[in-house]
Amino acid sequence: MTSRPPKHMTPAAYEARRDYMAQCEVYLEAPGRYREPDHGLLLVGSAHGPILGKKLVFDERDGQLTIATTFGSKLGPRDHRLFDPLYDVVIDLGVAFAGGISVNDNTKRPLGLSYARLKLTKMGAEGRTTLALDLSRVITGAGVGQEAAQLGDYHSLRRRDLVLRTNSHARRTRTDFLEAAAYAYRQQHEAAGINVTLEAYLNDLRWGIRLADRWHGADRGMARAAAE
Repeated sequence: MTSRPPKHMTPAAYEARRDYMAQCEVYLEAPGRYREPDHGLLLVGSAHGPILGKKLVFDERDGQLTIATTFGSKLGPRDHRLFDPLYDVVIDLGVAFAGGISVNDNTKRPLGLSYARLKLTKMGAEGRTTLALDLSRVITGAGVGQEAAQLGDYHSLRRRDLVLRTNSHARRTRTDFLEAAAYAYRQQHEAAGINVTLEAYLNDLRWGIRLADRWHGADRGMARAAAE
């Protein structure tokens, strides 16, 4: 029987993700001058909370590096999901302090529903509430009145496979993601043992989002950027 991963991200894993973002920032300034970031940093302490493990894989469609992440549930491991590397960092850091992810696999689409959602708690005017926030909304930055729809294979949460559409019922945004991450930090920071202040943690999340939007938002893959 497979042992359950630790509840929190380890301090070493947190620092590895920060190192990766720093390398990405340097690389983006002059892709032809510097080496690509060390993608192995994404695998340091990869299993924690709802994340069972990760692999570096290349998408056969365009040859771009992606992260295949496997999530767990009460029913056992779920199908993997593919992420662009920097968006994977954002989601990873977002659940560093015991955040949850709910994954549903349904191979009978479009009749069934397949999704990967953050299960995060936040405090508001009405007290504590639990969010079900699609990972696709965090990745695309979908706003109020927009939905982030998947195109094609439900396994892919790469930015190239997500499209924004009008949906008057859609409400939750990246702001909810950050507020929920802050709540988890306040509840779990001491137990996690990660040496980071709340302000620095939220800045790291915003940093990751900016880098991801800059690199992957225009469908610039890791391999493609090196040639530009």
